Amino acid sequence: MNILRQLTAKPWVTSQARVDDFHLGGTFALPTAKLGLRVFLAVVTVLFMLLILAYGSRMELEDWRPAPQQRLLWLNTAMLVLSSLAMQWAQIAARRGEIDGVWNGLLAGGVFAVAFLGGQILAWRQLNMMVAFDVTNPAIGFFFLITALHGLHLLGGLVAWG
Repeated sequence: MNILRQLTAKPWVTSQARVDDFHLGGTFALPTAKLGLRVFLAVVTVLFMLLILAYGSRMELEDWRPAPQQRLLWLNTAMLVLSSLAMQWAQIAARRGEIDGVWNGLLAGGVFAVAFLGGQILAWRQLNMMVAFDVTNPAIGFFFLITALHGLHLLGGLVAWG
């Protein structure tokens, strides 16, 4: 019966995960959600770092032609920064127990995140309509890849936000 209980156990449902600290020989409790978030952030960080390294090494080859500059990307960057600041504002308001500040911060953060995604779609359309657009250009391929992954990352955050 013990084996059946182990096979049907749902460790992700428990509120605490036990993490061994082999250096000190003890264990410490870490909330499962926090552990999952930390693992996810570590994976995302490694993914983006590998993309940056690949981008940097690919730039050195002779067929590299820089992608055309778009002013809209600076506006999108501002939207992303404002979204992050609004989410931080909501977190600070939550710690202080200010429910109105939490609602305002979450709403502003979500609106700025959606504005960023809309701006990225517009930037993609503008890039496709440019005369200089060339699908075989590795710089444009990296642009699409990095912005698509960034957009998926933000969409995942918006799902949690919703």
